[in-house]
Formats: sequence, C-alpha cells, structure tokens
Amino acid sequence: MSCAEFWPAPACSWRGKCEPLPGDSEICVCDKGWENTKELNFFTNKEVSICIYSPDLSTVLYSAALGLTVFGLVVGLSTVNSRKKLRNYLAWTCYCVLVVSLCVYRLVDDNALLGVDVVFSLLWTLIVKIFAWLSYKYYMSKLAYVKFKARRLKLEMYYLGKLERGSIFTWKAILGVMLFSNSFWIAAVLDNENLSLILIRVFIFFQASIWLFFAIFLFLSFSEIETDCKTIISGAVTQEEKQSMETLAQVTVPKLKRLKIRFIVIYGTGAIVWGLGLISDFWFQCLIYFVPISISLAAIGNLLMVLNRLTQANETTASSTNLSTSENRPSGNSQSKTFSSI
Repeated sequence: MSCAEFWPAPACSWRGKCEPLPGDSEICVCDKGWENTKELNFFTNKEVSICIYSPDLSTVLYSAALGLTVFGLVVGLSTVNSRKKLRNYLAWTCYCVLVVSLCVYRLVDDNALLGVDVVFSLLWTLIVKIFAWLSYKYYMSKLAYVKFKARRLKLEMYYLGKLERGSIFTWKAILGVMLFSNSFWIAAVLDNENLSLILIRVFIFFQASIWLFFAIFLFLSFSEIETDCKTIISGAVTQEEKQSMETLAQVTVPKLKRLKIRFIVIYGTGAIVWGLGLISDFWFQCLIYFVPISISLAAIGNLLMVLNRLTQANETTASSTNLSTSENRPSGNSQSKTFSSI
C-alpha cells in the first residue's frame, strides 16, 4: 500500500498522516471523521489512499443545500399571482424538485455517490441541464436590454457585434455543459476510469467558462442599468421630478450595486472552484463538496432576485402613490415607472 499525494496537499492531505508499514508499504491514517472515498475518485484505490472525505461535512452541506432550495422555492412561489408567472416559474420549480430529490437521496443513502451511483449521478445531470438552460434565459433577458441600448446609441457596428459573438459563445458553452454533464452517469455505468476522467474534465472546462462569463457579463450589464438609472434621474426637469427621482434612487441604485456585487461573488466563486478542478487532481476530488455548494449558491442567487423584485414592487407602488397625491407631476410619474421597470 502507499499514500497518495496530490498538489497542493501533502501526502494523505491535511486530514491524515502517512504511517510506514512493515516492508516498503505505508498507509494513510486519517483524522477522526475523515476517510477515503469512491466519489469522483479516479486516482486512488484499495492500494492507494488519501484522507479527503468527511461524511459529517457532506451531510451538513447537503442539508444546507436542501434547506436553502426549499426556502427559496416557497418564497418564490409566494410571489406568483398569475398563471403567466406560474408558467415562467415552472422550470425553476422542476429544478428545485430535482434538487430536493438529490439531497434527500444523499442524506438517506450513504452509497449515493457521484460517479458511482447511477440514480444519484443522473439526478445531478438533470439538475445541471436545467440550471444551464435557466442561466441562459436570464443571460438573454439582460442581453436584450443591453442590445436595445446599443441600437439606440447606434453602436451596431462595434458593440452589437461583440454582443452577438458573446451570445454564440454562451450558447456553445451551454450546449457543452448539457452534453458533457452526461459524463457523471456514464462514469457510474462504464468501468473506464480514464475515459470518465476526460469527459468530466471537459464538463468542468465548460462549466467554469460559463460561470466566469456570466460573472463578467452580469457585472457589465448591471453597471449599464445603474448608469441609465442615474441618467434618468439627472434628466428630470421640474423640482418635483428631481425630488421624486432622488428619493427613488436613494434605495434603488445602492440596491443595484449590492445585487451586482453579490452576483459577481456567486459566479466568480463558482468559476474559481470549478476551474481549480482542471489544474489539480486534489481539487478535482474536492468537487464532491462543491456539488452541494453550487446548489446553495444557485438557491441564494434566485432568492436575491425574488427579494429584489419584491422590494422593487413595494417601492414602485409607494413612489407612484406619493406622486399621485402631488400636484402637477404627471411627467415625474411617468419617469418613475420607467426607472422602476429598469
């Protein structure tokens, strides 16, 4: 037997130590609560081990992912007040149902391991596919706004060309994620570790690219919206309009900044963690923890959008009420609605 060493971790990782055995053999003696695992493990076996897996930590992460997903779904469905909104929320509801199934299955069955158990791996594959599609739809909704602005500013030759190329890249990356996400259940079915490792690493490449691209694009698109909000405020003509716009801006513009920063943190973290799996075998195995973490990040991102819509609706209603009770402010009311719709 021998102790595995994967950069940047020492032999047996930081949660164990390598002890010599009679002869030329050695073995990893893991700290309490840590052990070797078969999950996404294409590097060690019964003869080679590493202390990388904590059942307790895995339970905590999947429980957190389950709780955040259920809470976000309940909050989101509470805002649905029409059939149209319910249809728009149907895909996310299906995603949440799959996530709940995945987390519950993992929590009740210790053998539900990614790349080992076919059902668990298939559930994760479906979750990745739906989330990729939902992310693309959200990207296209922001892209539509930026394209509209580019056309109004007559930037078709330069800016729109870059946006179109970005759309093509995103669509190809989404297709790559959807296609190579099948590598997880394929790894559970096939007894070919080298092929499974290659397929999963291709998936990781597309996944890291998508998270990085979304982090950059959402930062730029939210910056454009924030700039336009400030432009609307500065364009107010009457003193009443300026007062109403400034009052609305005191809440809305800082909120846009916070939302932009939070999305950058969420997608930036995802890009870094997935990307580390490409350059290090140790971090590749640590992706067993990022599966529930990525689910939690998605739930937090959706919850932020839902809360943002709720607060925006309340502020828009309050602003419109205040304007309607004032005299000679029809123009300000119109601009307030435009501002809020952005």
